[in-house]
Amino acid sequence: MKRFCMHSLRHTYATCAVESGMPPKVLQKLLGHASIKTTMGRYVHVTDDSMADAVRQFELSRTKSP
Repeated sequence: MKRFCMHSLRHTYATCAVESGMPPKVLQKLLGHASIKTTMGRYVHVTDDSMADAVRQFELSRTKSP
């Protein structure tokens, strides 16, 4: 790692929490944010894995439709 900041762990935690199914409002409370916009807009990031999972889920839903 070139550069590491302890604050980055909050972003990692927030992203992993949402990816694992934690409700965003619960995460907001845990992080101490007054606004859900701060939690979801600044702390939760879209990962390559979550993008791939979303595309797979969409494709599966399309093949199950009549």
